[in-house]
Amino acid sequence: MLSFEKSIAICLKTVEERFDKGSSEQWSTQDFVQLAEAIHAKTGTLLSVSTLKRLWGKVKHNTKPNRSTLDALAQYIAYGDWVDFMKSLEEKEPRIFPAEKVEKRKSKKALWAVFGLGILLAILAYAFRGGLDAEPTRFPEDFSFTSKVISDDIPNSVVFTFNPVNVPDNAKVEIQQSWDARKRTPIDNLDSIATSIYMRPGYFKAKLVVDDSIVAEDDVYIPTDGWLGLIERDPKPIYLKNDEIYVDQSLAISPEVLHPYGINPLQEETWVSLYNVRDFGELYTDGFTMETSVKNTWNQGMGKCQNVRIAILYDGGAIIIPLSAKGCASNLGIMAFNDQIIDGKKNDLSGFGVDFKEFQNLKCAFKNEQLEFYVNGVEVFSVDTVKLHKRIVGIVYHFEGSGAVKELLFSNAEGIVYQETFTSP
Repeated sequence: MLSFEKSIAICLKTVEERFDKGSSEQWSTQDFVQLAEAIHAKTGTLLSVSTLKRLWGKVKHNTKPNRSTLDALAQYIAYGDWVDFMKSLEEKEPRIFPAEKVEKRKSKKALWAVFGLGILLAILAYAFRGGLDAEPTRFPEDFSFTSKVISDDIPNSVVFTFNPVNVPDNAKVEIQQSWDARKRTPIDNLDSIATSIYMRPGYFKAKLVVDDSIVAEDDVYIPTDGWLGLIERDPKPIYLKNDEIYVDQSLAISPEVLHPYGINPLQEETWVSLYNVRDFGELYTDGFTMETSVKNTWNQGMGKCQNVRIAILYDGGAIIIPLSAKGCASNLGIMAFNDQIIDGKKNDLSGFGVDFKEFQNLKCAFKNEQLEFYVNGVEVFSVDTVKLHKRIVGIVYHFEGSGAVKELLFSNAEGIVYQETFTSP
């Protein structure tokens, strides 16, 4: 029998081959972030970047990875779990991607690499997505699970009430805040109440989990009181004061605001965000138009691409629209309904490359089962998509480095539903 050290070395080498980004000796932090997202897309388990770096020896450690980490690695390379992978080694017939061709896995890798968002994509998912999990195993007669938000502020605590009857005494029972399995809180079988803290606003789908199977879900909606500015850090962001998010008649987070918090975008990858999660009234995904004017105000160091991501949040998902400096358009990607990805490596998204010396007008509209995208009045892309009737519940602006918003408008077939032209408070 192979030792654990040799077994994990074979597993990691096979993961490298599947990931298809060359030797891990040359991987950057961004590569490990993309690997974490690729593993999550394949397995439903999100491993942290620090965990992956420890596995590949980039960070010193003296502990073995836990079983859930090993299972995720094995599943990523097409085994049932770690035990299945170990059995294949004992049989001296390791299976390399038994049901997948090289071209397919390259496509999968490119699909996730296209965003180039790093941990931002995980933050987006944490904030408003609930659709990445497999369908839960439900036992409606055995389980009840409800939630109650107890504050009007961010962070916000949520009280969960549940009744996991007919669960064996030795079963592992947990509450999961959203899609992210790392956000699980163990609970006792005999308990009926538990609480969790949510660090960001959004529309979440909390889960009751028994022995790693999702048995019940409940919606958790945490709105903002107007606009909320954040310096993104995971798991806990830095919350900005209201008077720190307005600059020169625009809603903005400037580089000067970052300095008192010890953030230097010249030395580290920095993302800042502006959230507005609210009830917009009669505004739905199958008949809306969104128009906004935005500007990335940082173009130095690691932020030369001046990436911007605008997320229109709806019940259960998001539309994600990118902008960047012209030379970086190849790395862009769009997310449409139901997590449909449009890869900038395989589609012409050059129209989303702009000159941020001036504010750029962006428009997104759903018409005739198409999402249409306009930049400065010119249609730059459209995508066929499903007709989805979901309530729009918020909008988020993510800026690489710093950025500003000058105006925002939502409308439906009847006219303007929400409009705001920003001025200092």
